[in-house]
Amino acid sequence: FRHFANKVGNLERPFLKDFFPRWVGSCGCPDLRMGFSYNKRKNIVELAVLRGCTSLQTSSTAVLDINPDTENRDGDSGYPGMMSIRVYELDGMYDHPILPMAGEAWQLLEIQCHSRLAARRFQKSKKGVKHDGSDDNGDVPSMDIRSSTESPLLWIRADPDMEYLAEVHFNQPVQMW
Repeated sequence: FRHFANKVGNLERPFLKDFFPRWVGSCGCPDLRMGFSYNKRKNIVELAVLRGCTSLQTSSTAVLDINPDTENRDGDSGYPGMMSIRVYELDGMYDHPILPMAGEAWQLLEIQCHSRLAARRFQKSKKGVKHDGSDDNGDVPSMDIRSSTESPLLWIRADPDMEYLAEVHFNQPVQMW
């Protein structure tokens, strides 16, 4: 593959020089484990991220002349750029390019929500029962009111444009999938 890539990529040789040590010779692709909680008081999403690698470093680093004490260590591996987190809220969709792919393996990020939950006032029915015993509020859908009023979030996606070849494990409630 490397021979083929060198033949095809003659114009982009500097790109190939960086590509092989980072993606082939290091610990593989990013492996992200994420979870979140919504802070109603601050109107933010707290996102916890654990970044790892899909494979452990082996003796191939010696073959490719990579120093294992550099930024490619198992716990401190880095990938270029920032990963985008897309938050779907009641008012629309918002992209937040805030997840650095280099640095600490454990990260806690705060994402500001743009939607605010209105203080929903439930109208008390004025003598809601008719004389024949039926109820005026029969057309109200029976849904879990608590789940719809706890947060303005509909769902969250990590790397929605698939810019990284990454394995993403995202823990979120079932209704958000």
